[in-house]
Amino acid sequence: MMTSLHRRLQPRDLLRVQMADDPQISPDGTQVAWVHTWMDGATNTYRSVVCVTDATTNSVQRMTGAAGLNTHPRWSPDGRSLAYLTTRPPDADAATPPQLCVMPATGGEPVVLTRLKHGAAEPVWSPDGRRIAFTTLIDPAVGLESIASTPDDDSDPYARFNRDVHIARRRRWKMDGFGCLGELRRAVGLAEVLEGRATATALVAGGDYDLHTPVWSPDGLWLAAVGNLDVDA
Repeated sequence: MMTSLHRRLQPRDLLRVQMADDPQISPDGTQVAWVHTWMDGATNTYRSVVCVTDATTNSVQRMTGAAGLNTHPRWSPDGRSLAYLTTRPPDADAATPPQLCVMPATGGEPVVLTRLKHGAAEPVWSPDGRRIAFTTLIDPAVGLESIASTPDDDSDPYARFNRDVHIARRRRWKMDGFGCLGELRRAVGLAEVLEGRATATALVAGGDYDLHTPVWSPDGLWLAAVGNLDVDA
């Protein structure tokens, strides 16, 4: 009698699933940066690391640590640096919203370019490799906020007990993977990069509207973004 080698799928089999996505080919075509994601059963969370595969030898180098989520690898135009997003910056003691970092393409210590209260997304290098545009959430009345720039003030009981109250004044009041947006809008920011280090972070465009998917003009003088500037768009 033949014995079947098949068995029923078990819930913990999901923890064996390994995912590879967001492949990015280096400017010289010899390497591919990508994201390796898996599920951590001990903490009931996802984890991801940025990896680089040599297109000739198929050897794989893990570029980032395994703590948190490390995503969106983007090559600098000269191929010497790799920008990415991480929820565990090397200088942070705990998880944060995704922050923009840059590291040598050969590996090494990353440099944190942003420390924004609402994190960064959609990084894209300028043609000259000196700037990285990104999107972030802002309160239009405040602008860019750093993680440590707005500490909670518990001296006012009204503010203390209403801190977690969300007020919705528009139809798009929440977003998958983020939650309630409140008065936040998506804007375009810019990080100046000099020899792998941030020299300045600024808000390029933002207001009572949402902008996303920034792209550079070939001469690096303009940024285009998708949005709708109409009231209650």
